[in-house]
Amino acid sequence: MFIWTPDRIRSIAPDENTWERARRLAHPPVWRNQSGNEAMVWGECKGSGGSFYQTAIDWNGPAYRCSCPVKRMPCKHILALMLLLHNYSDHFRVTHDLPDWAEQWRAARLKRQAKSASPEQEANRSAQREKKRDQRLDVMAAGIEELDKWLRDMVRQGIAEAENRPASFWEQTAARMTDAKLGSIARRLRMPAFPVAGQSRHLQILNELGDLFLLVEAFRKLDQLPEGMQQDVLTACGVAQRKSDLDGQPGISDRWVVMGQEEGEEEQLRFRRVWLWGETSRRFALLLDFAWGDTGFEGYWPTGAVFAGEMCYFPSQYPQRAVARAMSDADISDHNLLAYHTLSKLADEYARALALAPWLPQMPALLDAVVPVLHDGKYWLADRDGKSCIIVTDDLGGRKLLAVSGGHPVGLFGVWDAGSFRVLSVVSSREDRPPRIVQW
Repeated sequence: MFIWTPDRIRSIAPDENTWERARRLAHPPVWRNQSGNEAMVWGECKGSGGSFYQTAIDWNGPAYRCSCPVKRMPCKHILALMLLLHNYSDHFRVTHDLPDWAEQWRAARLKRQAKSASPEQEANRSAQREKKRDQRLDVMAAGIEELDKWLRDMVRQGIAEAENRPASFWEQTAARMTDAKLGSIARRLRMPAFPVAGQSRHLQILNELGDLFLLVEAFRKLDQLPEGMQQDVLTACGVAQRKSDLDGQPGISDRWVVMGQEEGEEEQLRFRRVWLWGETSRRFALLLDFAWGDTGFEGYWPTGAVFAGEMCYFPSQYPQRAVARAMSDADISDHNLLAYHTLSKLADEYARALALAPWLPQMPALLDAVVPVLHDGKYWLADRDGKSCIIVTDDLGGRKLLAVSGGHPVGLFGVWDAGSFRVLSVVSSREDRPPRIVQW
């Protein structure tokens, strides 16, 4: 049976209150029928009124099931069962005979994973998908033409005029782009109303208009572009890539190091970005997950952990986003990390990436031996050549970085975006041991 450490279990708790309630339930008298094997673990937790909640964990994923009414997973019963296994593993019976309720849940999951259609059904579905795609492209094309006229009007009026526009001005055009199924463009149009910290509004508007002009021309010539760039253009316009699109596609087997991650929320939709580094392939992979409301994210990716498995990348001229397959814990090694020793080398690689994928939102990077500094009220990173870039952080985060470095060079992993750097983890290294990666 898999046994996670308490720290690992705590990291997947949806909030501190759920974690504390789970700790109070992680005692044998509260449970009955605790059992498990190398694939699953299950048990029944006593609830109010003498009822018992049926709780199960499938380590292949992992996936959770609990009969309690809480929709946000993992619930306190799931966490408590994990803690119970860690603290009282001798109370668990090892068996492959699952109770009916656990077997039904397991069978339903396997059925969903193995479900396949007949050739005729698949052909019909493919034809329907193509028809819907063509219809959407027609709507998007009309929106692109409207965007082109709007952009040209903006340039004729001058950028200075755009700087004085209220948020409602950007929102009106963004709403029309949403109606034209150009959701990503709509989000970009809302950005100039709220300038990025450390960047002038004038520069931000100029950059956005330039990117959108390029996107308009690329969409008009979509059929003439390489396949990977076609997908980059569609993604930049708002066509979502689905994980199911990669079913049956080959992947890359490697040992993957979790370098860092971040969570956030956009328009009531929560997202999580996890960056991993392939030790042999020497390339990054981005796992992007979304969740609505209180539902939890799929999978568990602790920063600094190492997994062996396969990554299948989505089509792109500069592939980043991927889907993980058949992942299992792996031993810690030297990680074979790729670090940029100067900001100039990072800028050169970013320029190469932009030449392949002009709408690349961000690029992961490990900076070696940079020093955080505070100058003119802003936080910067300085390299050994005296070059610097601004850090995207609040005052508390900046002061923490100053404290961690103590004025000395430090290794930082994060994402780079045309001159600014957002820290996701701190990487310490010594010659006599593997690097240590700590989530920021």
